[in-house]
Amino acid sequence: MKLNDTDIDKIIKDSIKNTTVPKEIFEETYEALDNKKTNSMLFRYLVGIAAIIIVVFLVITNIHTDTTDNTLSTPELSGETEAELPVASDIINTLGESYQPTLGHIASPSGLTLVEEEAQFVGVVKVEKILGYTNYIKGQNLYSRTPFIISKVSVEKVYKGTLNGEIEIISYGGVISISDYEKALQKEQSLDSKYKNLSPEEKENTYIRIINSTTMKTIEPEVGKYYLVFMNYSKNLESYQVLDDLIYEYDINKDKTKNTNTNEWETYEFGRK
Repeated sequence: MKLNDTDIDKIIKDSIKNTTVPKEIFEETYEALDNKKTNSMLFRYLVGIAAIIIVVFLVITNIHTDTTDNTLSTPELSGETEAELPVASDIINTLGESYQPTLGHIASPSGLTLVEEEAQFVGVVKVEKILGYTNYIKGQNLYSRTPFIISKVSVEKVYKGTLNGEIEIISYGGVISISDYEKALQKEQSLDSKYKNLSPEEKENTYIRIINSTTMKTIEPEVGKYYLVFMNYSKNLESYQVLDDLIYEYDINKDKTKNTNTNEWETYEFGRK
């Protein structure tokens, strides 16, 4: 609320009427007065003026403080700050520039009972958040030349295995730093010439997307979308891992999956022969 001059004057007058000036503020003056044993009216007048000045200053300060507080933004909630996901500035095509992608042997999950038998878990999940990317395999303490996407998902349907609530899954794709990609190379392999002369800091902060026979065909999950997934639990990755490129966009309302070859929606029935 904006205050005009009249409002401010009223606040000051009311404050003066109801304000008692602490003796401590003028302790030295009162002490001098006692010592001299004088009741000078001039002195009392000066003390009164000083008290009024102090009260006016305090009132105006409080008015300013109240106005400022009302315009403060809501403080940030405590907790872990979410880091932004890295963006690839370049692409490394390990298949060669002339490579033409061919259709994988699995274009649709419909009727593929062999895949269903091999997978420990088959279900429909909704991607709640992309947590990050990695190419580090914990169980083997080594780096892969193919990066993984780590997603937090909610379990919507279960066709096989036991899955509940929210889980983390890993699928192929995403981006990694030049530094992490270099750790995955064998001794006889080396970085492209344009990356060799980068400083360690530059390699750590330059992100690339890897194209190979796996990532070329794999769908990268998007937040808010539903997917039919075929997974095993990987001890090496300590997470549920989507098998190869066995991840399919799913229409939760129609119970249909998108054929990765034709882009047409097909009804999915678990165990159909």
